[in-house]
Amino acid sequence: MGEQVVMSGQQGVAGMQPPSGGNGAGEPPAGAGGGNGTGGASGDGGAPAWQPPEFVPEHMRAATPEETLQNVWKAYEGYQKAHKSAGPVPETPDAYEFDLPDELKQAGVELKDDDPALKIWREAAHAAGLGQEQFRRAIPAFLQKAQEAGLLMPPIDVQAELNALGKEAGGVTPEEIAQAGKERLAKAVDFVDGLAARGVLDEAEAEAMKELAVDAAGVKAIEKIMGLVQSAESAVPGAAPGSAPGVMTQDDVDRLMRDPRYDTRSPKHDPKWRAEADRKINAFYARQQQG
Repeated sequence: MGEQVVMSGQQGVAGMQPPSGGNGAGEPPAGAGGGNGTGGASGDGGAPAWQPPEFVPEHMRAATPEETLQNVWKAYEGYQKAHKSAGPVPETPDAYEFDLPDELKQAGVELKDDDPALKIWREAAHAAGLGQEQFRRAIPAFLQKAQEAGLLMPPIDVQAELNALGKEAGGVTPEEIAQAGKERLAKAVDFVDGLAARGVLDEAEAEAMKELAVDAAGVKAIEKIMGLVQSAESAVPGAAPGSAPGVMTQDDVDRLMRDPRYDTRSPKHDPKWRAEADRKINAFYARQQQG
């Protein structure tokens, strides 16, 4: 029985004979991958070192396939997270949705959906391929930083500014305060229109000066200029009342009405210009009636 077992074992070994050149002891033949066991070339004619595919970026390549695959997977996983966080890119710029955070609203920041600046931002974001969530987060972050840096002007409360002017003018009741404020604003604007009508200011200069009248401080600045003009008028011997620059006169009204842009039959007729001229003329006659 023992001899049969031995013979059986010898037959099994004989079926797994090592390649030519082996020593029969299970050792690999010379030059068949000996060395440090890293899978790289041994320098004595062994298999070449592992080379990653060319499409793998240089910074993801490693010494082994396993390490390289791990690097690629980490990058892919990071991309998926970022892509999910960014949200889908809308089909058109107008499809971006946006809501101003409450904290910015409470701070007085305003940004309406039809704001031209928001339209430009939508187009730029779409061209850059920003996702919906990226778009939504970017604007509040920008506005918050701009506000903290003092780059955003808070919105002007027009009624509050008019009330401040009305109180200074002696208004007591809410109606009196509102009316007095409106009258001071109207006089300031009419003064600037008078300067423009007499050629002291051109149209662009007049518009720039009227922009001062957006708040109480601007209106008071124009009133001080009015005071200087009135002082200059009183200092000129023989000057007729109302002849100083900035004071609308009947001659100014006649000049406006003789302008070709006022005449609807003239080829130079300008409806927008006439509407502005009519406003000035009506304001002049309203002051005349008030005495």
